[in-house]
Amino acid sequence: MAELYRLIVRDGSDVAALSNVNQFIINGLNLQTRAAMSLMLPSMLPSRWFFTDDRLGDDALALIAGLPRDVGVIVRVREGGRARVAALVRAARRHRHVVLVAGPILAALRTGADGAHLPEQLARCAGKRRPHRRFRLTVAAHSRPALVRARRLGADAAFLSPVFATRSHPGGKVLGPLGFARLARAAGLPVLALGGMTSHQAGHLRRAHGWGAIDAWHGRPAH
Repeated sequence: MAELYRLIVRDGSDVAALSNVNQFIINGLNLQTRAAMSLMLPSMLPSRWFFTDDRLGDDALALIAGLPRDVGVIVRVREGGRARVAALVRAARRHRHVVLVAGPILAALRTGADGAHLPEQLARCAGKRRPHRRFRLTVAAHSRPALVRARRLGADAAFLSPVFATRSHPGGKVLGPLGFARLARAAGLPVLALGGMTSHQAGHLRRAHGWGAIDAWHGRPAH
């Protein structure tokens, strides 16, 4: 096939012929490969994420400053209001991290974040329209119906959880590697893992386009 392509180029055949060869190559890919290509993370979205948490207090600012550049930040604030959210977003942008705000899209816009991370409840009533072309959108999901909603919403990716046990929900039901892979396989959009995640755990997951965590970024037991 590669030889055929070179012959066309050398002989100066028309662009239509090149296009036909390209299409032949694409059609020759198996369905699994084409599906994988169609579900790649958008270039602006990192595959690793730090989720902030109120219990970290001011340590969150120091953690953001020490993160590798290719780690994204999702700002989750339940206490402290807009001022706290704004401070965390500023810190992430100062250190050149992609940063999303967990909550309504309008809240993310107000802070100048790169996008929003919608909790599952908000995703149920969100519309498909985005504020601008580069605005990024991820969605929290805990089930197959939630992943279906995320896909219909046109989200860039979904965070599926909990994959493993977490300190915030001790004894809670978890998906495990097999449950995660089963749901992610049929999701129809990129799926990242959340819940008890570390880089080691992520290495044992199939169908994961990335992962997010809280405690994994500062050496504490996985959250």
